[in-house]
Amino acid sequence: EIVACDPQHGEPNVSVLEIISPTLPDAGQVELLVAGGGVSGVPAAIEAARSGVSTLLAEQHVDLGGANTVGGVTNYWFGRWTSYFRQYHRQIKAAALLSQLPRPFVLRDLCLAEGVEVCTGTLCVGALVDRYRAGSPIVGVVLLSEEGIRMVRPEFVIDATGDGHL
Repeated sequence: EIVACDPQHGEPNVSVLEIISPTLPDAGQVELLVAGGGVSGVPAAIEAARSGVSTLLAEQHVDLGGANTVGGVTNYWFGRWTSYFRQYHRQIKAAALLSQLPRPFVLRDLCLAEGVEVCTGTLCVGALVDRYRAGSPIVGVVLLSEEGIRMVRPEFVIDATGDGHL
């Protein structure tokens, strides 16, 4: 039994539509889907790919960087400045200076250099969940882009949307 849940209303005790697996174009399998290409999603995707994990990064906007680029918020960070994030930000600044490219292009280049499959302009519009599956219950994520609607089958999902849509 597979349950399709509207990501906007995925809280417990909210009715969901129970369906047999829908027929959607299959985008194939991937070890990790990172939903959201912002300040958390991009480094998560890069590090996963560096570790040898096949990674797909889906971002709703046409550029990567989230609030830091598309949102125009250039000077904020409420997380911990670990040695990793210091190194990551130095790498971005150095690449931007060297290439003279805007930050979203630098982020895309860094992702592609590590083998991340980047899908911008792509919404994650739903999750197919097997409530009896051990581990990660998400067995499919429905993606919507200019190319149409399709389903990718990730082993694991990181929701870095900032909205908790998955």
